[in-house]
Amino acid sequence: MEPQYAKDTLMVFEPSISPSNKDIIAIHIEGQNKIQVKQLMLDGNDVYLKPLNPDFEINRVVKPHRILGVLVQSLTEYYQEQLRKEVE
Repeated sequence: MEPQYAKDTLMVFEPSISPSNKDIIAIHIEGQNKIQVKQLMLDGNDVYLKPLNPDFEINRVVKPHRILGVLVQSLTEYYQEQLRKEVE
């Protein structure tokens, strides 16, 4: 998800929010054994997923899927290395 979200960023998703165009969502696509975090792009009845990393392509969702939640908060620790040394 870099560069938009650094490694180890804590992401909070709210399952009760109805997703809108351009929301960041957690989604499960039938037949895959992973949950994806992508930007939702809607065009009429078509659903597209835009990766957060611009090096990857936008893909249309053609399989049954379930949107698990909308991103409502993210938290990034910028001084992780320093904090780890202090704990040790």
